[in-house]
Amino acid sequence: GEPLPGVRVTGFHADERFELSDSVSDEEGRFLLRGVTPGRVMLSAQGAGGASGGAMVTVPEEGSTEPVRLVLQKFEPFQGRVTSPAGPVPGAQIVTFPRGMGLFISEQGRIITGPDGRFETRLPASATAVDVAVLAPGWAARLLRIAAPWPEEIAVEVRPGGGTLELAVSDEEQTYLRHDGAELLFGLVDHWGRRGAEEGGNWQLPDMEPGRWELCFRGGPAETPPACSRGFLPPGGVLELTTPKQRDVGAASRTP
Repeated sequence: GEPLPGVRVTGFHADERFELSDSVSDEEGRFLLRGVTPGRVMLSAQGAGGASGGAMVTVPEEGSTEPVRLVLQKFEPFQGRVTSPAGPVPGAQIVTFPRGMGLFISEQGRIITGPDGRFETRLPASATAVDVAVLAPGWAARLLRIAAPWPEEIAVEVRPGGGTLELAVSDEEQTYLRHDGAELLFGLVDHWGRRGAEEGGNWQLPDMEPGRWELCFRGGPAETPPACSRGFLPPGGVLELTTPKQRDVGAASRTP
């Protein structure tokens, strides 16, 4: 309930897919971001030992948005270690997506395992679970969910033999990837792959863990179940998924 000065406010343009320049709150806790491209922008704040959940706002063609209120929550440590059949895995990127307390994205793209495969970050104390993506070059990317309370150190093993997800994703749609009980915004892991050169081309995510995958789209009210395309990714194979306009659209998978 108290205003917090000196808190860093970050923004991510959901339509154009780029990060905005940071703003810092003043003595009254107020912040301002100027010159923002019109469209949907996700805002969040970090500092003073905590961080806020995300707030999605729509920037108009002219004028300003309504005032946005961001509320910081306390952090607690979250630690883990990434290994492979060959031993510890340094240089793996860890993406976390806390659950159970609204949309919250923390330290995206900044968590990298050390020489011993270990990593450490902080998550909101009120989170009930966390969805984790482990992106380790040379190994199949993993996506998993871990329930609170966190163990002192989580252990994640990556393996060879991944396949390729080929995804038809519209820039106008908010899409999620689901696997192994976890769900992550596609925009958190799209840097792992590449998009076709043609306009609106399909995305290819290589070296993804084999198994059942879903690509889901939420376009209606929050209580409306998402529409999902689903299928099985075989080792070394390809699974094609498309964000559907209706529920239960099929998918195609193949092996070379």
